[in-house]
Amino acid sequence: MIINIKGMPIIVTLLAVASIMAAISYNAENMKQQEMGNVKTKSLKAPDISVVKVQQADFQSVITGYGEAQAHYQLELTSEVSGKIEILSAVLETGHNIKTSDLLVTLDDTQYKEALATAKADYADARLALLEEQRRGQQSQLEWEQSGLKGKPESPLVLRQPQLDFAQARLEQAKNTLKTAQKNLSKTKIHAPFNAVVVKRNVQPGRFLQVGTAIATVYSTDKIEVMIPLSGNNWQLLTQIKKGDHKFWTITLTNIENQQQWQGYVGRVEQHIDNDNRQRTLVVIVEDPLQQKIPLYPGTFLRAEIPGKILQNIWRIPASAISQTGDIWVVAKDNTLSRYPVTKLYGQGEFSYILPVNAQQHALIVLRPLNSYVVGMQINPRENKS
Repeated sequence: MIINIKGMPIIVTLLAVASIMAAISYNAENMKQQEMGNVKTKSLKAPDISVVKVQQADFQSVITGYGEAQAHYQLELTSEVSGKIEILSAVLETGHNIKTSDLLVTLDDTQYKEALATAKADYADARLALLEEQRRGQQSQLEWEQSGLKGKPESPLVLRQPQLDFAQARLEQAKNTLKTAQKNLSKTKIHAPFNAVVVKRNVQPGRFLQVGTAIATVYSTDKIEVMIPLSGNNWQLLTQIKKGDHKFWTITLTNIENQQQWQGYVGRVEQHIDNDNRQRTLVVIVEDPLQQKIPLYPGTFLRAEIPGKILQNIWRIPASAISQTGDIWVVAKDNTLSRYPVTKLYGQGEFSYILPVNAQQHALIVLRPLNSYVVGMQINPRENKS
């Protein structure tokens, strides 16, 4: 009995320890359950999503196209006669401006002067022969009339008509030969065909030129043409161009490299579709390109901004709001998401211009949609007003 009484404190102590461990385990389980409840509560919270408010309005459409500046005329100047270069003008150097009156090349003209002298002599001889034959024909006619014979001679040789025809043909041939000789002599002096800038020179003093030898490459300086290919959709956005109104349709041209700008006008529109790119071309003109405040040189790659039709009652949205599948996400009144396909009219810079969804006057749309979005998803919209 004494042993049992003495052992009671040990039993009590063990029971106390067990109770404490049970309490600790119970409290730990409660804390775990509370933490799991908090996580579940947080996972159900609607995510914050950036949205932008859009509303119907009228917008001036602007079509963007690209093209290279080209000289109105680009010519490889060639020799039309053969001969040795006697004089090569100092203006025939790359980068120099030349005018129509400028003499560029002078060829040795000795043989052409001789050919001209011969042609003049042949012409004079043929003219004299015709006059003599006309006189003989008149004499033959008189003799026939005085002979008392009735009617016409059996042979035209009697009145020398074939001889007269031959003399007239010979004179005509001599006249054409004379013109050719005069023209060939004039071609020994080669002038600029139009106001131009020299792009390339192919000859040196003393060189012998054959017919067709390239002398230089020149670009006209009267105007620059920029060929802007446009798609069928772009053409639908343009107003009808009437003949005579081209110069009043101003086009802004921007250098792709340094953003320098020029003002041009619509010169003409091509009336065919290119077989390679299946597009039709708008031709923009810049007058006196080298006399501009900032010269516009051939070969410059340009961006053209072309004013088009005014589109009424449409939405302008950030281009980022259109998903990769071509849809936009619209926020309903209960802050749930709906997805709609886009009818895009055109794009300009950071914006796209689309038809309103269900003809709505205004709406909140998701600024940057994600692939994880689902229809009916609850969100917390945060309007972006920048």
